[in-house]
Amino acid sequence: MFDKLKETLTGATSGVDSDALGGYAQYLKDVQFPISKEALLDHLQANGATEAVVAHVQSLSRDHFDSAEEVFATLFPR
Repeated sequence: MFDKLKETLTGATSGVDSDALGGYAQYLKDVQFPISKEALLDHLQANGATEAVVAHVQSLSRDHFDSAEEVFATLFPR
């Protein structure tokens, strides 16, 4: 699923390194959506996400996500 998501987003997010997307994808594995930002941050930290990934998600203005695609779209807006 995440390979397809990376492929889709890489084409839609110019200037975003596909390795960066993959780095985020590995931490979003097994997330049950919908999810609050706080629960997502807890999941990221429990799964060994880097401080940079956690800080990036923490900086988002959204408080709720319905899908991984929504997380990526918010992290890497067009």
